[in-house]
Amino acid sequence: GVVLESNYRRYYPQKTLASNLIGFTGTDKHGLEGIEFLYDKTLRGYPGLAVQEGISISDNNPGRMRVVTPPMGGSNINLTIDSFIQHTLERELEELVKKYEPIDAVAVAMDPNSGEILGMACLPNFDLNDFSASKPEQRRNRPVTDSFEPGSCMKIIAMASAIESGKAGHGTRFYCRGYGELEGRRIKCHGAHGLVDMDKAIAESCNAAMAQVSQMIDSNTLYRTYKLFGFGDISGIEAPGEITGVLNPPSKWSGFSAASLCFGQELTTTAVQLVAAYSAIANDGILVKPHLI
Repeated sequence: GVVLESNYRRYYPQKTLASNLIGFTGTDKHGLEGIEFLYDKTLRGYPGLAVQEGISISDNNPGRMRVVTPPMGGSNINLTIDSFIQHTLERELEELVKKYEPIDAVAVAMDPNSGEILGMACLPNFDLNDFSASKPEQRRNRPVTDSFEPGSCMKIIAMASAIESGKAGHGTRFYCRGYGELEGRRIKCHGAHGLVDMDKAIAESCNAAMAQVSQMIDSNTLYRTYKLFGFGDISGIEAPGEITGVLNPPSKWSGFSAASLCFGQELTTTAVQLVAAYSAIANDGILVKPHLI
């Protein structure tokens, strides 16, 4: 005979929205990637067990079923993601990708006081309802799984190290002739900024000033500051596959490493680590753990 059987599958009405973060379930209803994978047992629930105690060939007198174990429904998980902010981030990334044609792009929005992640976007992404049509590189949640050399984004962290250690203050001035010199090497700047204070050194992204900062503070102090800001460690965010990035200890530095680190070189970071560090600056120096749940 013919038996009709009802089957269920997860449907994602927003399709590509936050797809790399949310992840998806397979045909067996198990989470395979993203939040779906990390919280699979919480979301999926457990099937029950019933035993048929009587057999009947009559529709008017069906066999009796005894429930041995009742089914347990899955629980809900509420993310901190704001759908409007998420949509805005993804739309802006799409425009940037069209204009500059990068291999990938990421954006993260975080509340600096609470640590709530309000948006976590990356491109390429994929349709959660048709995940089998996507490639593995499209499905990576790049803000936590991919690291990069942050470059000039680290200059404000290096300046914070100089301030915290008492080596620099509001009265500190730096002189830029269009380059800096260190260890017999000339470090080019993108302009001759002249005499600058801390604020202008950061605003102008002055390499010469940062070379001078690297000479003000000892290696251990700079390293300790970077660690306190969360670099070289996982943030602990609720997303699978998070990596630490790379931050070598001073014992592995060369004579030029301190300056390189002040320029954001010789280390790698994830987008989540970087946004958490900047949030600490906005939060009066208090580093808050980023979270999604």
